[in-house]
Amino acid sequence: MPDNGIRLIITNGSSGVDAIRNAGINGTYMSWDDVLHDGPVPAADSLEELSGIRAKFITGRGWGNEEEIRDRFKKRDDQFLDAIKKGADQPEEIILWFEHDLYDQLQLIQILFEIGRLQTRSLNLSMICHDHYIGLTPVDQLAADFESRRAVSSAQINMATEAWRAFTSSKPGRLKVFQENEAVDTLPFLSSALNRMLEEIPGEKDGISRTERTILRCLEDGPLSGGQLFRAQQKTEEVIFMGDGSFEHVLTGMLSENRELIKTDRESDYADATFPTTSFEITPLGGAVLAGSKSARNHAPVRWIGGCQINP
Repeated sequence: MPDNGIRLIITNGSSGVDAIRNAGINGTYMSWDDVLHDGPVPAADSLEELSGIRAKFITGRGWGNEEEIRDRFKKRDDQFLDAIKKGADQPEEIILWFEHDLYDQLQLIQILFEIGRLQTRSLNLSMICHDHYIGLTPVDQLAADFESRRAVSSAQINMATEAWRAFTSSKPGRLKVFQENEAVDTLPFLSSALNRMLEEIPGEKDGISRTERTILRCLEDGPLSGGQLFRAQQKTEEVIFMGDGSFEHVLTGMLSENRELIKTDRESDYADATFPTTSFEITPLGGAVLAGSKSARNHAPVRWIGGCQINP
């Protein structure tokens, strides 16, 4: 692909930006920075509207100051939309550089959806997406990945658009129907990522998600510290995608008074700072749910799969 040296590189987060910059790949960098597999992601009339919803959710989780988060999203959105709207009138190449995991694939289809919504098909737009993590990749491999970038096709934008609409739909089951009926080979990592998202829907019998089920299994042989438990759960993932903040929230839901699938060695709720050293263990109820003799469905927390709110 011709390279005039003028480019905007959009990637998953700040660690990705640092890795790409350290590999000597010049350009303007943008990190998307949104954990879209966590919390509400409803269909919205504009990127600005959805960013406001996401900022409110992120603040509610205690992951930052709302004003600062809104400001960060606004700067991101303005920079992105300005680059997209200029289209072919600019020499700048726009590179989407993402990983194969759920966190990244959701960001990728959101970006491609927004590009499709603006109908800017004449962009100098390319993509890099491989089955390794940007921040853990040696600089020589990142340089090779950069050289292997390919132009984004209309078929990829169309597929991402349909996937995003299914993900943000409020209708239960639409994402699953999309997965069952659409061939998503134009975006090779999307199908497995969305399948992993669907596994967070609580099971019909036990009422818990895959992550919760795995946590209980990790605790079957005895207590683990928060840090040990997080690492043990991560090892069960075919493709790691969840950060410690989202993981802690899952644990909080399992600790709730009317659910209590696990318990800690602390008399009061643990704080984020003490999470790595807090000891967690499975409760009799947690063991019974794992064994299949009881269900946690009646006391499951409200959760979101994209735009669909799943109630107990």
